[in-house]
Amino acid sequence: MVLWSWRAARRTLHRMAGSENGVVVETATSLRSWTGVIRDRFIALQIAQQDASPLSGSVRSRQIGHLQASVVTSTPQTFTRTKRLAAAADRDLLAVGLVDRGSGYLAQDGRDCVVSGGAFAVYDTSRPFAWAMSGDWRLRVYTWPRESIAVSAAELQQLTATPVRTSAGVGFFLSPMLDRLTQSAAGTSGEGAVRLACEVAELTVTAAGEASGRWRAAERGDERLREIQAFIEAHLTAPRRYRLENGWTRPD
Repeated sequence: MVLWSWRAARRTLHRMAGSENGVVVETATSLRSWTGVIRDRFIALQIAQQDASPLSGSVRSRQIGHLQASVVTSTPQTFTRTKRLAAAADRDLLAVGLVDRGSGYLAQDGRDCVVSGGAFAVYDTSRPFAWAMSGDWRLRVYTWPRESIAVSAAELQQLTATPVRTSAGVGFFLSPMLDRLTQSAAGTSGEGAVRLACEVAELTVTAAGEASGRWRAAERGDERLREIQAFIEAHLTAPRRYRLENGWTRPD
């Protein structure tokens, strides 16, 4: 299944500024300036500190095609995407949050999960969500323009706020790639960067689908349906044999 829209990805790439291999570092030491950094780099969010400690934060970002790979660090706080902010947005993103230090709590689409120890979770900025980060945290954030991901809204809603472990399954193979994307994209052509961004998006959605268990449930349902269909076909094509085998007789 192809999960990305090649033409949409190319259109998005042309609208983006900055060097493919360049790194942008932004810092803030007040809640107001930090809110601005997060808004300009990602999306508009309500941010609330969890304690009275002095706020400091930094975002280190790199662009790979239409994928933005960022490393975010700051003090304990909560990020909230309200209904109002989501409705007023001029762009929507598919996002992945990978917590490799501290602990994160993500809530969206009626689900919530704890994300820590290198695990990650998918979220969609077109709908309300909340991240609560605690401890000495570091959050790696990967974002794609929503229009470049050819996954229906209904399907994506089934994948959000589900922790993907990186010790097994698809997450085991994807985790090293995500790590390297925040470090370097040197030697990648513009065309190669777009293709790489698309492939990482596809692997990410695949990992989230596997972790959610919903694909396995769908497969079990399909298998049961095939069994029922086979049963019906077998006994519709041989009704007399079925009656004899089961001791049925035609009523007088």
